[in-house]
Amino acid sequence: MNLIIDTTQQSIMKEYDLDTTTTNTSILASDDILTLSRELNLILIPLQGDTKTDTLAAISFCVLLLPLAQGLSFIWTQWVLYTALSCTLDITYPNSGSTLNDFQHSHFAKFGNHQYVNGTSKFLLYHSTQKGLYEIKSYSWHGIYPSFEYFNVESRKRVKCISGIEGVPVSNQWNSKGHFYPIQIAQYGLSHFSKSFNNDSKFVNIMDQMLNNKNFEQTYINPKIYYYNIKTDNAQINLDVDYQNRYLILDIKFKRYISSLHLYIKNKYNENNLELVYTFNSDNISDICFMKIKNRFFIKLPFKLNIWNKIRRDFYTDIKKSLHINDVKSKQYRIKYMIIKNCQSCIISKLQFSTSQSIELVEPTIEWIIKNQDAKGGWPMNFNLKEKKLRSGWYSSMAQGQIISLLVRYYYLKKDVQYLKSSIKAFNIFNISTVKGGVKAYVFNKYIWLEEYPSIPPTFVLNGFMYSIVGIYDLQQALKYYLVNNDNSFKIITNRINILLNLVGKSLKTLLPLYDTGSGSLYDLTHITQKYPPNRARWDYHVVHINLLQLMSVIFNDSYYFDVSMRWKGYLYGNRTKHN
Repeated sequence: MNLIIDTTQQSIMKEYDLDTTTTNTSILASDDILTLSRELNLILIPLQGDTKTDTLAAISFCVLLLPLAQGLSFIWTQWVLYTALSCTLDITYPNSGSTLNDFQHSHFAKFGNHQYVNGTSKFLLYHSTQKGLYEIKSYSWHGIYPSFEYFNVESRKRVKCISGIEGVPVSNQWNSKGHFYPIQIAQYGLSHFSKSFNNDSKFVNIMDQMLNNKNFEQTYINPKIYYYNIKTDNAQINLDVDYQNRYLILDIKFKRYISSLHLYIKNKYNENNLELVYTFNSDNISDICFMKIKNRFFIKLPFKLNIWNKIRRDFYTDIKKSLHINDVKSKQYRIKYMIIKNCQSCIISKLQFSTSQSIELVEPTIEWIIKNQDAKGGWPMNFNLKEKKLRSGWYSSMAQGQIISLLVRYYYLKKDVQYLKSSIKAFNIFNISTVKGGVKAYVFNKYIWLEEYPSIPPTFVLNGFMYSIVGIYDLQQALKYYLVNNDNSFKIITNRINILLNLVGKSLKTLLPLYDTGSGSLYDLTHITQKYPPNRARWDYHVVHINLLQLMSVIFNDSYYFDVSMRWKGYLYGNRTKHN
């Protein structure tokens, strides 16, 4: 087995070609080898020859640092045999209980995997695991929330399910039993709102299949509008719906309390079939997500008699969450037929399975937000957070900011001032200090900081602060829009918002260098406030920082934030700032 090292690419990805068909390998020039050693943090030890010539006569390096090279006892070139050199680096490796990956990640944070590219076996090595990096050049307070159009909040492991009653995520992030987490709910709403701008939805209209079904009777209201009356208590519809048409859309008028909707779902690879039961009789189901009886999963949904009930369920997510499986495994399930039980005389006006239903999924999120806003204007976290020493009832500036961003967008969409008033009320939390149960703190007793986790001592989390700023800016712009088109009733609060936005902007610009490590960014400042070791942001949070900094550059019309974002982007590719 031969190793060809290609250093022609200037990106963070280096390719290692495994070629078992030839007897020779490429010869690296000495400059190439030295460049490679610097970029990959390899220790290269010349055994013989002149490193100043075009090629190295012989060189040996520690294969312990290359995951690919594990198990190779030698590497051939045209003339010279290279041998693996056993080595100890920084006195820390090898040691008892450590592995190559432990050493590699703790010292060099390199990531790699083996792939076949165009039929050739390659090992791809990365400096970071960065994903979700976007260039943000413009921003609208009533448009797409940056990068959230690519988010699938409901697919996260920290989401236990989408509540049947509330229609919002149930989190298991801080409590495995499940609870409503305002940050998660806001992000769910912002994600689906943003996706609605690129909605090219396709759907299967099941109403077309009901025409010749003896279980249903068609009734015309006018030449363009018709309903179906359900004639039996077990009305079955044969289907063949896969994960691509994942959204169940049903508009139905119930006549009895005991009705239920049953989706019979087949696993195309085995006999592990299941039944999703959306029940409208909630008395016998207490679980916030599912009740399981063998291979049947019951989800309770809200309903009212004799009025139109709009049912919107992502059955694909319901399958994943009920079975605790990932995207790949859930794709093998298909709906084979549906039975509407105990629903004789019920009326159906719409029945579809759609590829997208984003804007309608925002509606229950907004309803939850309006219903659960407290007298102070906030959405308290109803759980203890021991690691931050926060008792149930604490507020988060990030939740306030992202909920405000969602509310003003919905205000613009619906032109209903109640959503603007709710966002103004939410702004009040930003003016309450953490000592008094709010989110406002001070860095060095001088610079205002809005706390994602309002602990004492403070944490000063960077991404949560910037999300708060986005919310304040969105509210400022929404009020400008209102004042142009209406009266001056919100003029005083507008001035307060302008003042706070200027102050937090000053804080961010002044304190941002404290989060720059020269090779990455810090998640918070607990190494200053609580004497902990520096809390480095993992790469996905670092990417969030970069995206938000670009957004700050647009919001404040200040290229400083863009310049910092470009430097931080370089850290993803292994760049570091200069040393002395």
